[in-house]
Amino acid sequence: MTRTRSLRKTRQTKGPKMDQFLSTTPAPTAPEANASAVNTEGSGGASPGSEDFPSGLSSESVSFLREVRRMIQQDVQEEIRKVGSDVLAEDRVSRLEDDNKSLGEQVRIMAKTIVELQARVEYQENYIYCSLNNFKGTNSKGI
Repeated sequence: MTRTRSLRKTRQTKGPKMDQFLSTTPAPTAPEANASAVNTEGSGGASPGSEDFPSGLSSESVSFLREVRRMIQQDVQEEIRKVGSDVLAEDRVSRLEDDNKSLGEQVRIMAKTIVELQARVEYQENYIYCSLNNFKGTNSKGI
């Protein structure tokens, strides 16, 4: 097994797929972040994600922290997409390298076949030439 194929095999078998990361952790949009920032204090579970923040924070601080969290999540999502496209590009490069090796082997086989065919044609041309000379020679002597 070639080096690129073995690397590709390990990439396909280890860890979660990039699509899973992209589909399971969507970055919240601005209206979702603002809507969750409205209810910051209250009984028990005020809003999703508010349990991360200390209870003594003002609603402005919580809103600011949520905005920072949203920006960080967007940056993380962008980085995940970039890494995902790098992995896809690396996979494409591996496939192209494999295809290139395969095409090189096919070109080598075709070149060998062409040389063999050229040798056959040359042999047949010589055979026909010799046969014609022999025919002319026997024909002129015999008649």
